[in-house]
Formats: sequence, C-alpha cells, structure tokens
Amino acid sequence: MNIIAEGRYKLNSRIVIKYLSGFFALLLVSLYVSFKNYLLFHTIIELFSIIIAFTITAISLHSYHASKNKLVVFLGIAYGFIGSFDLLHTLAFKGMGVFPNHTADLPTQLWIMARYIEAFSVLALPYVLGNNIRQRKIFFVYCFVSLILLLSVFRWDIFPSSFIEGQGLTSFKIISEYIICGIIGVSIFQLYKIRDQIEPSIFNYLILALFTTILTELFFTLYTDVYGITNMLGHVFKAVSFSFIYQAIIKTSLHFPYLQLKFTTEVLKQEISEKKKEEVIRKSMENDILKASKLDSIATLAGGIAHDFNNLLTIILGQASLSRFYVQDNPKALKSIEEIEKATQQATGLTQQLLTFSKGGEPIKNTEAVDGIIQETLALALSGSNVIAQFNSSDDLGLVDLDKGQFKQVINNLAINACQAMPKGGVLKVDAKNISIGKDELNFFLNEGKYVKITIEDHGIGISPENLSKIFDPFFTTKSNGHGLGLASCFSIIKRHNGYITVKSKEGIGTTFYIYLPISTNNALILDTEMSNNIYKAEGKILIMDDEEAIRDVAEGMLTEMGYAVDFATNGREALNMYMKSYNLGNPYDIVILDLTIPGGMGGNETARKIFDEDESAKIIISSGYSDDKIINPLHKNLNHFLKKPYTFEELSYVIHSTTTQGTGSNIKKII
Repeated sequence: MNIIAEGRYKLNSRIVIKYLSGFFALLLVSLYVSFKNYLLFHTIIELFSIIIAFTITAISLHSYHASKNKLVVFLGIAYGFIGSFDLLHTLAFKGMGVFPNHTADLPTQLWIMARYIEAFSVLALPYVLGNNIRQRKIFFVYCFVSLILLLSVFRWDIFPSSFIEGQGLTSFKIISEYIICGIIGVSIFQLYKIRDQIEPSIFNYLILALFTTILTELFFTLYTDVYGITNMLGHVFKAVSFSFIYQAIIKTSLHFPYLQLKFTTEVLKQEISEKKKEEVIRKSMENDILKASKLDSIATLAGGIAHDFNNLLTIILGQASLSRFYVQDNPKALKSIEEIEKATQQATGLTQQLLTFSKGGEPIKNTEAVDGIIQETLALALSGSNVIAQFNSSDDLGLVDLDKGQFKQVINNLAINACQAMPKGGVLKVDAKNISIGKDELNFFLNEGKYVKITIEDHGIGISPENLSKIFDPFFTTKSNGHGLGLASCFSIIKRHNGYITVKSKEGIGTTFYIYLPISTNNALILDTEMSNNIYKAEGKILIMDDEEAIRDVAEGMLTEMGYAVDFATNGREALNMYMKSYNLGNPYDIVILDLTIPGGMGGNETARKIFDEDESAKIIISSGYSDDKIINPLHKNLNHFLKKPYTFEELSYVIHSTTTQGTGSNIKKII
C-alpha cells in the first residue's frame, strides 16, 4: 500500500489557508524588519532561502538510493548551485563589505545568474524525466556552467551590467527577468503535459513554486533602489517559492517515506502479533496432531477389532440361526437360540460404533429408505409429548446412502427442538420428496444431481434473525441448560453425507429445516433384518469367497439345507479361476457370493469386475461387514444385492431367492 498514491497529501483548502496565513505573517514581519534595518532583513530572508536550497540538496542526494526519484535528485543538484549563487549574492549585497571593490551591480549580476540557472533547470525537467542521466554528469554540467559565469564576473569582467548606481536596473536586467518569466511559463506548460509522470504531491507544490517565482521576477523588474519595497517584496516571494520547493522535495523525500515506514511498521507489528498467534496455534496443533496420532492408533486398533468381531458375530448369528432351523420342535431351545440372535444383533450395533470411531466419525453408510427411518425416529422422539408428527413422502422416494444411526440422531435432535419450541403442543409437519438440481440451480453447497429433500416444519416460537445465522455454530445455544452441540452435530453429519441442511424462521410463526441428501446410485440393495422368515428351497451351484473358514462353514450349512451345492474360495484369484473353469465347461455357478475385503488378496470389488468382463450374465452378491465400501462403479445390472454381515439363515435365504428369481416374473417384494 502506497499512502502517497492514495492522494492523502494532495493540496486542499486547509493547506492553502495555512500557507496564506504564513505568507501574510512573513510579509508583515518583513515589512517591519526592512523598515528598521533593510540589510538585516535581506540577510535573514536570503539565508532562509539558502538554507532551504542546501537542505534540499542534502536530503535529495542522500535519499536517492531509497527513493530512486530522478526529478528529486536533479532538483537537489540544481538548487545546491542556485543556493551557492544566492549565498554569493547575499555576501556581495550593499553594506555587507565582503567584496569592497565592487558596486551594487555585483549582487544583482549574481542574482540574475542564479535565476537563469533556476529557470533553465526547471525547463530541463521533462528531458531529465524521460532519460536516464547519471548524477555525476549532471553535477559536472552545473560545475562547468557555474565556473564560466563566475569567471565572467570576477575574472574576465564580461558579464553585462544589471544595476547602475543612481539610475537603477539596466535593460539587460529587466529583459532578463522577463525572459526568465517566459522560460518558467514554458516550463509550467511542459510539466502540465507530463503531470502523470510526477507524483501529485511534487507536481502541485512545484507549480506553486514556479508561479511564485514568476511573481518574484516581476517585482525585481520594478525596483530602482536595492533597499526599496519592490526589492523587499521580490525577496519575500522568493522565500515563498523556495518554501514550496521545500514542501515538494523534503516532504516527498522524508515526510511521506516516514509515514510509509510508520504504516509499514504498524503492519509488521500486526503481522508479528499474528505470527505469535500462529505460533500458539501451531503448538496447539502439534499437540492436537500428537493426540490425533494416538487416536489414529486407537482407531486402527478399533477398526481391526471391529472387523474381526464382526466376523465372529457372523459365525455366531449364522450358527444360531441354523440351530434354530434344526430345533423347530423344541420350544425351550428355540427361545434360547432366539435370545442369542437378539444379543448378537445388539452386538452388531456396537460393532458399527467401533467402525464409526475407526473412521474418525465418518458415517458407515448403507443404502437405506429414509421414510421408514424418519417415521420410526419421530415416533420415539415425540412419545410422551403433546406434539403430533404429520409425515408425508413420495411413493417413489429415492434410496440414500447413509449411516442409519447418525441420520436418526439428526431427526431426533430436530424433533426434540420442535417439541421445545412448541411447549403447548402442536403439529410437526415432515415431508420427504425427490428433487433434481440442474445446472441453472446450482449453489455453493450442492452439486448437480438428484436429492431427497426432507422438510421439517414446526409452528413454535421461532428464532430471532441475530441468532439464525449462528445456530449451526458449535457451542452456540440460547438455552440455559443447553450445550450448543445438537444442531452443530446435525450440520456436521449431513455434510459428511455430502448433503446440506439449512433453516428458515420467523419469530412467533415457526421454524422450518430443509435437509438435502443425494439419492443413491447404488442399485445393490441392502437386505433389511426384518425380512421374510421363509427358508426358500432350491437347487443349483453357489461359489462362496471368504477368507474366514468358520464363515464358510456356517454359510455351507445354510446353503446345503436350502438345497445348493457349495464350493469355496479363500481369495479373489482362486474364485475367478474356479468360476472360469466351471463357465468354460458350460456349467457356470448360479450365484457367486464375494466377501468385499480379503486381506493380502484380491477382494470382491476386483473379482466381480473380472467375472463380469468374462460373463455379463453372472449373478453376484457382495457381502461385507459395512456397506459404505465402494462396490463397483458403474454398478453392473446383475450385481443384485448387498448382504451385510452378520446375517441370519432367513436373510441369506431371501437374498439368494431374490437373486435367482430376478427377471423371471416372480412377484418379489422390494428389498430395502
């Protein structure tokens, strides 16, 4: 940021008033001193101009390495020589006695020399700005011109007379003053044409200085007495002119850079403060990373335990389910086995929690129908309250890939909030429908595609506008006993499902939440545990790939009872070879059940692809402990079902039956 470029220090009315006040004050003091002792006045006013000139030179030359301003350094050199001639003029003035052998003509000649140097210097400014001229070359040119002028007066005595005692100014002096005014006038015109190349602060003061110099020269065409009032006024305007040059050069070289430095220092202080904050944050993050590393280790361990535990549950549930099939005529044994199955199903929920933890809170997704989950959750959340749920959904409502437990948490939180917003009771309207978002409707939060839109509307007290934008912020709450995590967790859960949740509310009218969840592209439907209790008998060959021998054994027991011949493979490569061998012999397997994950071997994903590459008519069922694994994308039309571990005899039987009868005209109800 350049504070000069911002124009903060251009001329304004306040500065003009300040200069006018200073000018009139200087004029009054000059009048008083000049009437009392003109020689004293002349010496003071000239020394004032000389000091300014030498100060300009010193500052501009010493600041050039930082500013690199060619105009400033050129004027600095020029005013150094102008100040030198003015010093000689002051010393030669009548009454000073420094040059006793010379008349009043000498100071006038030295004056006119200084003014010619000043005029031609200003005239040369556009040339200097447009060319890269070295300082040393400029300095030697001024030395040469100054030497010639001084020799013409003190040595050769050839410089024209400018003042004659008793007569006043000579024609040469008067004409020279007008020539100098003309040169300065041309200089003003040239500088105006190139004003875009000059900083505004310099240009404004420079133009004022040149106009004041013209007035100075006009006054010096009028006097006949070196002690006269016009001579005095000429010196006053000269001092004013040098003051404007001071403002242009000194402020540009010193004042503005120091302001810039002050601004930069403030910025650096702020940055240093931010760096310190960043350092504190960095250390905090390092601690968090260390904690996260420990948690990752625990999560990895939890994931491994969950996977192994899920396999054990598959064996337990499968054997219990098979045993129940064997003891149908023994009520006591049947009841015990059913209790084992219930306990195993409950343990499955714990396994899912371990899997969620192992993935850092990421949802363990299944392809689900949300309408049933919403109704089930609302019934539980609103039980015992005076709020009634009114639920509507589309008949063809799309399936969604979601973590059932986390989604229930979202619906439960919103339902409880609605109850609290309607303490006197009321109706909670919930609607679920399919929507499509096209390219023209895209927003920052949702991509193009198909979504299930869930609307949850209450007619409670509403939310104030100032709180509405904060309700999804962690720890924000307006409740005295609230922790501010409910809606924040809802937002986080929906976001992790690649969806979006938003809210509209009016105080005294009510609040409406909108949830958008992408419709699943997975046509491999997940078998729900509350399916048909039938065991379907059939004939055929089934190939099972699983790395766990106990799981293969329990599956074999179930499938054998169903009437199938069963072969086994422990990894994808073996399963592919067995399938292709049977296929090439013209006796392919009726169904292939593939475990999705095989440690150290080819898993179900790749195996299914390779089988479909060779036989598009193959019927494949994917089985896994958690169903958000990537199956096959794009999903093959014959990849019919996803069988989630652990599973019961009835569940395995139903998915086998549904797979074998698909496309045959059988009336199979939709598996969800």
